[in-house]
Amino acid sequence: GTATVVQRAFEERGLSVFPVQDFSQVGEPLREAVMESSAFVAILTRAALNSGLITFLTGAVSTWEKPCFYLLQSGLEAPSFLKSYPIYPLTKVFQVVDAALKASAPLSDNEMKALASTYVEVGLPTDQLADEPHSLQQFAREFKVVAGSNRAPERLLQELLRLRKRGALPKIQTSASATKTKT
Repeated sequence: GTATVVQRAFEERGLSVFPVQDFSQVGEPLREAVMESSAFVAILTRAALNSGLITFLTGAVSTWEKPCFYLLQSGLEAPSFLKSYPIYPLTKVFQVVDAALKASAPLSDNEMKALASTYVEVGLPTDQLADEPHSLQQFAREFKVVAGSNRAPERLLQELLRLRKRGALPKIQTSASATKTKT
């Protein structure tokens, strides 16, 4: 069926797949697969949308800061909570494979330098970028100009959060730290 075709497309490009066709299968193996994955791809079928599993998995994957991609079966409409994620028709499975490969690829040294300089130039804290999709989109556009390469906004945010966690994120001049209060 459709899931097998999609799985083969990913495996042919060297990506492992954790197939979930039984929507009651949401235990430890699924949690481990999400933790170990570099991206999340789901096929939006009527059964998947009716199960509530897509809502659960999208929340779980976003907690782990993984890029998400959705393949939409024709004749269906994606739920509104997925509108901020890339949604492709099933016929574009190879574009999703390419996007997943690119999303999981490490940033080059030049991209890391561009990320740091864009972060300082834009001057928005990572929490604000995470909370405001339009700010993150603008950040990604600025990164593209500086780096000369196009990365998914979610991938850039993921890297910023990793840098922050390691204490390697450059300091930015926020409006609060730029103004001195008189005492």
